[in-house]
Amino acid sequence: MTNRSCLSVFPKRSLPSQAGRMPAVPAGTADVYREPLQTRNRAVVAAGFSQNRSDESVEPTGVAYSRLPNRSIEGAGKPDVTYFSSRSIEGAGNPRVAYSSSRSIEGAGTAGVSPASAMSRIGLVLAVLMVLLTVPATADWKQFRGEPTQKGIADSPLPQQLVPIWTFRVPEGAETTPAIGDGRIYLGGLGGTFHAVDLATGKSLWAYEVPENPEIKSSALVWDGVVYFGDEFGFLNALDAESGQERWRFEAGAAITGSPNRLETGCLVVGSYDNHIYCIDRKDGSVQWKQETEGYIHGTPAVTTDGQVISSGCDGFLRVLSPTGEVAAELQIGSYVAGSPAIEGQHVFVGNFDNEVLSVDLAKGDVAWRYSHPERDFPFYSSPAVHQGLVVIGGRDKMVHALDAASGQSKWTHRMRARVEASPVVTGDRVVVADTSGLLQILSLQDGSVSWEFEASDGFSGSPAVTAGYLVIAALDGTLYAFADPSKRPSSSGPAL
Repeated sequence: MTNRSCLSVFPKRSLPSQAGRMPAVPAGTADVYREPLQTRNRAVVAAGFSQNRSDESVEPTGVAYSRLPNRSIEGAGKPDVTYFSSRSIEGAGNPRVAYSSSRSIEGAGTAGVSPASAMSRIGLVLAVLMVLLTVPATADWKQFRGEPTQKGIADSPLPQQLVPIWTFRVPEGAETTPAIGDGRIYLGGLGGTFHAVDLATGKSLWAYEVPENPEIKSSALVWDGVVYFGDEFGFLNALDAESGQERWRFEAGAAITGSPNRLETGCLVVGSYDNHIYCIDRKDGSVQWKQETEGYIHGTPAVTTDGQVISSGCDGFLRVLSPTGEVAAELQIGSYVAGSPAIEGQHVFVGNFDNEVLSVDLAKGDVAWRYSHPERDFPFYSSPAVHQGLVVIGGRDKMVHALDAASGQSKWTHRMRARVEASPVVTGDRVVVADTSGLLQILSLQDGSVSWEFEASDGFSGSPAVTAGYLVIAALDGTLYAFADPSKRPSSSGPAL
């Protein structure tokens, strides 16, 4: 029987108010904007609870981010790229980050230096900039949660000095998580256009308009030169990753909101609102197998290291499928699940709409533990990150929860300003989190204390992508942000367009 009640848990969301936040870059408009990075001192109090009060007074920290004039990019919807510089704030003490726009390089330090020497220095600076703007070929976050088991762990730590280096505008908004492969970012928009963006510069590489312009809420998978994503009309789309040319399209019976995952057999595993899990041949879009469930599949199936498919959805069951699609196990876990499972060894971790986080022991075929907050009963929409014996997950209770992976005991909680629907990403000994108010933070894995934060133009529903020292995330209004070390900031004039 189909569980139709699951529709009510994913209502259309009105976009949060823009008051007091960095404004989005309007299409085709040059914009100069300065706003201090706002940080607060937070003490860890009772039982590791890290409190974030929205009514705290905020003092400038000595750094301001500036939007430099930008130019619209040729292509669909004319999205914009904005480049950031920063300046120190007078009277704010020693700035935590203070550097000048690359426009100040010209002529700097050349007093009393011969023209030839000055030109040599300028040439050296330009050469260094070219090297710094080169993204390693291994810069990868090629699918939702980073890899098939979906633990949400980045391949490298983020720099301690992290600044916004550019933004790119996706018309009509975005709810997806960026995928990153071979120095390119791939992202779909709610207006039905799928974008490829250069990671180093924010320059548009190509844009593909999906037939009939369905909303794209499915995050992409990049695999061997092809990028795959679903849409709300029920199609799984395959495009050439370099050119954006269509390879094939597969049509399911209803929306594909979750992301495709990959099996080493050459199969794309994806769930649909037609109550099926599909295995689609990645080369031609043909169906290798499909398995019917009793409810919609909203999230992304996880894949174990030996090729088993772990799926949960709106019927309240966790299913284990063999690489050929047979049901190996089926376990009732309570309410419907909107997020995606994460696998660590023989355990699967997932949150549900019964306000619980669960650990399922695959070897025993049973629930190992259940966690719920003792006071705040709210669903878990985000997917968990699992690392160093911790399970970190965001809740609609406006909190980030860190749990002991073995016992389910709370290690710490951190209060955000709004619902946490974006899934956390672990990078080194820190974790990146975001909420629907537009607050983006980096927390300590040890105690949940805040080491960095940024206030965006709008809220976040899609999750961060982290690789090669870059943090990339899209806000609901369609502003795609790239953060990195200041040395990776493009020149103030921007790339050649």
